[in-house]
Amino acid sequence: MGLSLRRRLCLLLLLCLVVAMLTFLLNPSTVNKQKQDSVRSVQKSKIKRVTGHRRRESLHPKETPVQRPLYTWDNCTDLLQRNQSAVDLSESSTALSHVDHLHVAAASCVQYTQYWQWDSSSGMDTQDFPIAYIIVVHKNAAQVELLLHSIYTPYNIYCIHVDKRSPSAFRAALSAMAGCYDNVFISHRLESVVYGGYSRLKADFNCLQDLADSPVKWRYVINLAGQDFPLKTQNEIVAQLKVFGGQNDIPGVQSSSDIHGDRTRFVHDVVTNDGEMSVVQTEKRKSPPPHNLTIYTGIAYYIASHAFMSWVLTDKVAKDLLEWSQDTYSPDEFYWATLNKLPAAPGGFSKPTWSSTIRAIKWVYFEGKQYPPCQGKYVRDVCVFGIGDLQWLIDCHHLFANKFDLNFDPVVLQCLQELLKLRGERPYDTRFTVKDFPRKDIPWLLL
Repeated sequence: MGLSLRRRLCLLLLLCLVVAMLTFLLNPSTVNKQKQDSVRSVQKSKIKRVTGHRRRESLHPKETPVQRPLYTWDNCTDLLQRNQSAVDLSESSTALSHVDHLHVAAASCVQYTQYWQWDSSSGMDTQDFPIAYIIVVHKNAAQVELLLHSIYTPYNIYCIHVDKRSPSAFRAALSAMAGCYDNVFISHRLESVVYGGYSRLKADFNCLQDLADSPVKWRYVINLAGQDFPLKTQNEIVAQLKVFGGQNDIPGVQSSSDIHGDRTRFVHDVVTNDGEMSVVQTEKRKSPPPHNLTIYTGIAYYIASHAFMSWVLTDKVAKDLLEWSQDTYSPDEFYWATLNKLPAAPGGFSKPTWSSTIRAIKWVYFEGKQYPPCQGKYVRDVCVFGIGDLQWLIDCHHLFANKFDLNFDPVVLQCLQELLKLRGERPYDTRFTVKDFPRKDIPWLLL
C-alpha cells in the first residue's frame, strides 16, 4: 500500500507539473513574446547579410544608424491610390517605426556583399554597355549606400569623391564600402568642396582622370550627387543611352541674366567666416574667356560620351577654359555646356536647349507652372521630395531625380527602390513600364 501511495503522489505531482507548463505555454503573452523573440532573431540575421564582388575582408566602421528601407510595393500602391495631399511626413515616419536600423557596414565584406546582392534582372544590359558613374558626396553614408546599390552592376565603374571636410566616420564608412568591390573606388585626389566654387568642378575632374585610366571600356559617364536617386533601372538607362548614339546630354543656353553674367565677368574668391567657406564676388573684372569663347549657362550634371570626355582631358581649348574658370562662380554650371557647343566637341550640339533626360527637379520658381507643388520641403529653392511627390516622379521621363533625404522622408526612396526592382523583374508588365520611353524627341536627336 505504501509503495502504491508513493506512486500515486508522484503521478499527481507530474500531472500538476504538466498542467502548469501547458498553462504557461498557452498564455497569449508568452506566445507573443516568443514570436517577438523569433522576429528579432531573424532581423538580426538579416542585418548581418550585406552585393557584388568580394574584394577583401575588412570590418566597416560604424556610423549613426538610420532606419533601413523595408517597404513593399503593396504599401506604395496604397499610398498612390489615395489622395496625395493626405499623405504627409508623419505617416511616412510612422510607417518605418517598426523596422530594423541600418548600420552602415557593421560586418565583413563577405557579409556585406551577400546582403546587398546584385539583381541581374535590372542591370544585365550593362555587360555590353558599361557606364561610368561619378558620385560627389559629403554626408549621410546610409543614403549614399542606398544610391550606389540602386545603380550598381558588376559591369559598370564607380568613382566616389568624398569631401575632404566630411566627418572622419563618414569618410571611413565610404572607404570601407568601396573596399568591398573591384569596380567601386574613392577618388585618388580629394577636394574641400565649397558650394558655388571651382572645387566642385575639380571634384568631377579628379574622378574623370581616374576613370580615364580604368580598364573598363565605359561608353558614357554620368555624374551624380549624394541626394540623387534613379527613376529608371540600369537596363532602361542603357536603352536611353543607346538612343543617344554618341550624343551628349548636356543642356545649355546663352544667359541674358546679369546675375549669371556676373559669375564670369568678375573675379570670385573663397572666404571663411566663422568656420564656413563660401564664394564671394569681388570688384575686380575678369579677362575675357579664352579663345573668344561664348559662355553658355547649363547645369552641373551631364551624361557625356567617352569620346567627349577624352577630348575634354586633352584639348587645349578645354584646358584653357578650365584654368580661366578657377575664380568664377559655379563654373560647373557653364564649363560643360560651353564646351558641348563647340564644333570640335564629339557628340556636341550647337543650338541652345534646356531639354534633357538627366534629372527631374522641382524649383520653387516654377511651382504650379511646370509641375505640381512640392509635397516635401524646399532647401535652397529646390524641393526635397516627400511621399506625395511619388506619382509625379514615376511619370517623369528623366533618368534621375534630385533631391531626396533619407532622414526627412525615407518612404519615397523605398517606394522608388521597390518600383525599380519590380520593373527589372517584369520588364514586359504594362503596369510597370514607362510610357514613351526611351525618349526620342529630344532636339539634339532630331538632327
